[in-house]
Amino acid sequence: MLLVAGAFISFFLILSLTEAQAQLTKEELQRMYLNHLSSEGFSGEIDEDGDIKFKYEGRTFYINVTDDEIFFRMMLPNILVIEKSEQLALALIACNYASERTKVCKAYIIKNERVWLSFESYIPKPQDFKQIFTRALSAMQTCLNYFKEKYNQ
Repeated sequence: MLLVAGAFISFFLILSLTEAQAQLTKEELQRMYLNHLSSEGFSGEIDEDGDIKFKYEGRTFYINVTDDEIFFRMMLPNILVIEKSEQLALALIACNYASERTKVCKAYIIKNERVWLSFESYIPKPQDFKQIFTRALSAMQTCLNYFKEKYNQ
């Protein structure tokens, strides 16, 4: 029995070490994102924060690169700059409306002055973002459309 328990513990220690060694560096994640963008016809670059910046349909998107490699976040910042208090109230309503109707994508307000969208998802492996990338862009476009629909009513 003791031998079986020891083998079991050894197995999980080896598995944990293997998983730790398999983690990608920030540079590897950046390269992976840039390569995929290129293969999809996008021109991407690394910004000053280390995130990936690219254009889609005239808007600037970002893929957030962090130490949490199984968390994928794509952002569309500054879809609206709030200059008046009346805009803030409308933006809050529109953010709620868009977030409520769009899967995995959310609209939110930064410091009461800018509206951002983000697509956020956990993925089993960092490479799996490729399987949801196109859907993520579609979800963000849907969220943006819902936001604009409600905000402009």
